[in-house]
Amino acid sequence: MRHKRYLMLIYFVSCILLFVPYNVFGHPGRTDSQGGHYDHSTGTYHYHHGKPAHLHPNGICPYMPTQSEDVVSSESSAPPAESLSYKETANSSPSKIAWTNNKNQLFGFKILVCVLSILIFLILYYLFKINKKHSLQLSVVCKEKEDIESEYTALKSTNWVQKLNQMESEKNELIQTSDELRTEISALQQELKNTKDYLHSVEYEKLVKIHEIESLQLQIDILKTDLAKAQNATQKVVCALTQQEEQNQFFQDQLQTLTVDALPFPKELLYEAGVPSGVTFDSNYLPHYYVQPTVEKHMRVYISRNGKCYHRQFGCSEATKPIHLFIAAQKYAPCERCIPYKARKYKVPDWYFEFLKLVDQYSKEIQQLESKN
Repeated sequence: MRHKRYLMLIYFVSCILLFVPYNVFGHPGRTDSQGGHYDHSTGTYHYHHGKPAHLHPNGICPYMPTQSEDVVSSESSAPPAESLSYKETANSSPSKIAWTNNKNQLFGFKILVCVLSILIFLILYYLFKINKKHSLQLSVVCKEKEDIESEYTALKSTNWVQKLNQMESEKNELIQTSDELRTEISALQQELKNTKDYLHSVEYEKLVKIHEIESLQLQIDILKTDLAKAQNATQKVVCALTQQEEQNQFFQDQLQTLTVDALPFPKELLYEAGVPSGVTFDSNYLPHYYVQPTVEKHMRVYISRNGKCYHRQFGCSEATKPIHLFIAAQKYAPCERCIPYKARKYKVPDWYFEFLKLVDQYSKEIQQLESKN
């Protein structure tokens, strides 16, 4: 509250000082080329040139009695002060400049006073706000102080002896409770020790079991290795049996081909169809090339039960059913795992289809001859 009073006092004193009148003294102002100017209050012309305002009677400056003739002649050219009036010189350029400068200076002084008054008002307003905030905080603190004093007076009015007795009884209860807690803690510590001993025994048994499991795992790994060796041996036996079966089938096909070659296929028919030399046909009109066993080996391929590819290797993708290459190439796609890339582009030669066409014509002619006979 005291700070608030001081601020309000400063504000009112500043406002009063703004409206207090002051004495204004004349000053030289601007001068013309002769070193003087017109005094608008009297309407006369006087000189300065660094000295107080004075006149030059008969063109002679009283402050310069030893002037040269050139200076006297130049000053004598100026009009005498007694002969010049304000009305006669109102239209001259030096008077206009001096009057305008005085007006500008007065206007600028007014603006400066206004700006300073506004700044002082804003500063005082800001200080008033800060003081108001501090006064609110001070009021809160005072209220808290009053509450504390009221509580203190209320405590002073109570019976201290009764409160001391109550506190003593509470102390005894706490001591009894602490003794009970100590006994419980000792019991819990004993139980914790027993639990740790049990856990150590369980951990030892666990380590023993882990050792046994590791030994069993080692035996299992040895058995797995022996089983893998046995499977490899079995697979080798199966491959040998498969090769033997293929050889048996190869000999059976060769034997069948030898019997089929006795069919009356004229050489002109084979030559007209473009069949390569050394190629023979079985009872299903499928070609074989026993002259070169490597080529004949690739004539046999395998397919699976529901597969869409033919395979060279027996057992690839469960392909176990043998089939001739010419039939497989027309119905199935080549396997990308067991057939090389170049062999995947194999197509049935055109001479085979021409041979089938000529055989059909030849069989029809034989049937017509038999029917005529």
